[in-house]
Amino acid sequence: MKTKKYFSTFIVLLLTAVQFVFGQDAAPAKEAVVAAAEMKCSGYTLTQGAYGSGNGAGARALSNFSGSISIGCSGGSTLTLTSVSAIVGFLPSGGTGRPLDQSYTNPSNSDYSNVLAGQLITVTLNAMFSNIGGQFIGNGPYAGKTVNEFLAIANNAIGGCQDNNFLGNFSDLTSTADMINQNYDEQM
Repeated sequence: MKTKKYFSTFIVLLLTAVQFVFGQDAAPAKEAVVAAAEMKCSGYTLTQGAYGSGNGAGARALSNFSGSISIGCSGGSTLTLTSVSAIVGFLPSGGTGRPLDQSYTNPSNSDYSNVLAGQLITVTLNAMFSNIGGQFIGNGPYAGKTVNEFLAIANNAIGGCQDNNFLGNFSDLTSTADMINQNYDEQM
């Protein structure tokens, strides 16, 4: 819920500045804009375990999914899951968060284990299903970045592509992705 708080605070400060520049005529709109901003901040995320369970909230979220999902980067390594059954077979993924050592298509979690890969697949699904990509990360080493900006940095890092915004710590990427996935865990 911290993301909601920070975004609402930002909107209040922005509207206060508008009110200062344009006078008191802007005051009645302030409450309506803050309420609308809070509504847009609501989200619904799931964890690796929910998507990987094959039932419950994860199954409902994946019920209309078709196509594939990939992490990593072009010019480097990728991990691609081409179906719902491949997603369920890969998640949850444990082990150590680290760069991909090669490109993978439809690995199961017993064939390849990488907690960062699992968390990034999950953040990507959450961004697709819940439209959280534009929300700002409120704390940690990637505070101030949007979820989409974080995904770009993390995908370049796990794929082995250069990114000047990568802080060099795969543990930080894993914990930030986990924080995003748990931020609105099964909430609306």
